[in-house]
Amino acid sequence: MKASALFLILAAICGAAFAQPQAPTVITTTTVRLTWQGSTDDLSTPGAIRYRVYYLDSATTTTWQLGGETVGTTETTVVKRFEAEAIFFAVQAIDEAGNASGFLPPIEVPLPKPPTIPAGLSIVIRIEYAIKP
Repeated sequence: MKASALFLILAAICGAAFAQPQAPTVITTTTVRLTWQGSTDDLSTPGAIRYRVYYLDSATTTTWQLGGETVGTTETTVVKRFEAEAIFFAVQAIDEAGNASGFLPPIEVPLPKPPTIPAGLSIVIRIEYAIKP
């Protein structure tokens, strides 16, 4: 029995409140660990330099997005659902006075492609009714 025929039967039994399920989507969250060489500043307290990590997901935006901020450490992990096949990351240093450096040269991180939805995927819905006298 085809899924559309099953839907019509279930809709007739259950009434209008029964909704046909949506097609499944593949959701992939990616974890990217970044490290970089620290910046120096002769006026800031050692370990007080902040770093802002930016990313560019070209599938969803054309502007750099803030991905995180660290203080005194030169590494971070960005966990996000990215849409593109490659993401660009850039880091900026900020001293105690709030002066920001330029961006370190951006790096490109290729991402693995998510799995595809298998062909011939079917949905089986089983409904049991018990009628008690």
